[in-house]
Amino acid sequence: MNTLELTIIAAIICYFLLILFVSIFFRNKKSESSFIIADRNLGSIPITSSLAASFRDGSGIVAWVGFGFTIGFGSLWIMFGALLGLCVYIGFGPKMRQASIEHNAITVGELIRSALGPVTEKFSAGLVLVFTLVIIAVQLYVAGHLFSILLNLELWIGMSIVAIVAGLYLISGGFSAVIKTDIIQFVLVFSVICIPLTSSTSSQQLLDMSSLFSFPVIDQFALFLLGFFFVLSSTDVWQKIFSARNDTVIKNSFSLAGALLIVMTISLIWLGITAKTLLSGEISSGQVIFEFFNQAALTTPMLALLAVVIMAITMSTLDTFCYLFSSSLLKNFLNNKSSDRPTQYIKNSRMILLLVLFTGSIMALLIYDVIQTILSAASLLFILAPVYISLGFGWLKNSPEYDRMVGFSMLISVVVYIVMLLRGDLEQMILLSVPVFVNTGLLFMLFMYARVREYKVA
Repeated sequence: MNTLELTIIAAIICYFLLILFVSIFFRNKKSESSFIIADRNLGSIPITSSLAASFRDGSGIVAWVGFGFTIGFGSLWIMFGALLGLCVYIGFGPKMRQASIEHNAITVGELIRSALGPVTEKFSAGLVLVFTLVIIAVQLYVAGHLFSILLNLELWIGMSIVAIVAGLYLISGGFSAVIKTDIIQFVLVFSVICIPLTSSTSSQQLLDMSSLFSFPVIDQFALFLLGFFFVLSSTDVWQKIFSARNDTVIKNSFSLAGALLIVMTISLIWLGITAKTLLSGEISSGQVIFEFFNQAALTTPMLALLAVVIMAITMSTLDTFCYLFSSSLLKNFLNNKSSDRPTQYIKNSRMILLLVLFTGSIMALLIYDVIQTILSAASLLFILAPVYISLGFGWLKNSPEYDRMVGFSMLISVVVYIVMLLRGDLEQMILLSVPVFVNTGLLFMLFMYARVREYKVA
């Protein structure tokens, strides 16, 4: 093992020890309710950093650096859509926070059950579980692939190392561990801006924004929709709302997170632009970030920082979605006896966290294209966007009939998604939003039907 490899491994080990220490420390200091939803007492700084960190996942860093390498600033259209999505949350976030307190809810599925009924709750929670497993698998794949490059290990060994570390600090601290370690991970992710700024890439190259409009308008619109629907359908965002100390925290943290996400995204695009000048040979967009290590294209300190950043990004998303899977399964599918008592909830949650990490590791071995996997999975999650918007603005009506109809609408949308996936249609960017438009159209017709019925009764 050479000096470069030793330095990178030492940096990653130091990072692992740091997050383990933080999670153990907060386990000793916090209560049972802190494990579940952080006492609903989080301030602007932890929620801002957690939002920013969780939206920049392992597949995201691979994709954004690849985008920077191929289409430059044109990929910012995704962020424009994401910012609009965050603004929507600011609009109904305070109302949903109060609803979560009234219903003692820690998942959005519980609010859907109280606002509409159990059928839609189960459908939506089921989609969340499927998407969450895919996201967990992708994070393990990216982190394991990095280990395989650095140490020439088998992919499954690297994934096992990451899964064990994540399992240890999640079991120790629960949701508090997710939030507190996200702060550390956010700082590390934000620091990636140092890499392109200290490279030989000229400022003229880094600031050339001509690529923003260098491809067809239809593709710009497709990227915008991708960012918009991804944010609106992200179930983990709701848990940030539920854990906020007050309404002001929601407004401030979501606004600031949007600004920070722009900066973080630009830094990754810059890294992709930097790769054009430092890397040689034909490189696919999904392999650009790993080629920095294969070709030793940066200085040792910068490669060590990049390795830790990749690990921080994957771990940040991994812990968030592991907890999301556990809470959704316990609260939306298993009987209430397993989730009503805090002590029993924590015990069951820890078992599920270990199980989902193991399952995600198995699924990760089946991944062949990180970017396409995440885009296809996102298209499934998008189906939830109109349901979440309807919940947030109070358009849902608690009725068994409407509950079944909304559930049927989601079922049709899922069938459309499966058909498109099997046909390979989801490889086209503009078609990724088709399933959500199907569900949106069906829900609109349902709401119009409800209005007509109410008018006739009146």
